[in-house]
Amino acid sequence: MTEFEEFLADEPLDAHIETFWRMGEEAQNVHLRVRPPEVEMEALKLLGEPDFAPNQDFADRLAQVYRTVSQKALEVAFGEGE
Repeated sequence: MTEFEEFLADEPLDAHIETFWRMGEEAQNVHLRVRPPEVEMEALKLLGEPDFAPNQDFADRLAQVYRTVSQKALEVAFGEGE
């Protein structure tokens, strides 16, 4: 029996249902820095133009989506989003 199987056998899954989503003490050591990217659209630049869509319109639309998602992520991180 694996260690995980032993854990499951010792305690039913619902034994900690009230505290399942609470962060433990270990979370105090996690530090996140939310900031705009140093290089705008870095992932898109690293990946380059997709072979399946040689049309520049696709790349422009993807860049627009990338910017929108990045902005929304910053708004949510700083409590400006809904």
